[in-house]
Amino acid sequence: MSLAPLDASRTALLILDMHACIAGPDGNAATHAAEQNLVPNIVRLRDAADATGVPVVFVQHRRPHGIRPYGQISSLFREIADDPDLQPGSAGLAMLPELQVEEGDIVIEKQRASAFTGTELDITLRAMGIDTILLTGAWTNLSVESTARYATDIGYAAVVASDGTASESAPWHEIALTGGLSAVASVATVSEIVAALG
Repeated sequence: MSLAPLDASRTALLILDMHACIAGPDGNAATHAAEQNLVPNIVRLRDAADATGVPVVFVQHRRPHGIRPYGQISSLFREIADDPDLQPGSAGLAMLPELQVEEGDIVIEKQRASAFTGTELDITLRAMGIDTILLTGAWTNLSVESTARYATDIGYAAVVASDGTASESAPWHEIALTGGLSAVASVATVSEIVAALG
């Protein structure tokens, strides 16, 4: 089924976690990102967003140093907090050169999987009259899926770019797309999304 036309004035493009440590040549999603042609596909969608006036939101992971070894935080986020390669300003958290923040872009910094948890994303989107989000980036089965689930829970329509997202492996990606994401979001190719933007 083809994607319904999208109202550019009510749509935002989210680019999730495109850090060197994730989608760069040595990143944990590097192999699948290459298989997906991930970066060129996101660049193409970003160009379409710019051409149609769709705001671009970069969601970046930022962790304060020194999370205590106890409390209500998962082992994943504790490990991230203590990794010296994932501190603010580190090479691991650098954005890929093809996907740099430009004037007019919005930057949201998060500390959890979902781009909405503990951030200003919701209030920012609502202030712009946005009700539909286009999701790209990594990982499909973590940040992308968590963001889609949260978004639809609070009233947004979500569209996931099937070839504009990647994970640590193709099976994890496919399970996310055909499992939870297909239940809460529309799943479409970058070409389909570009066409829907007109």
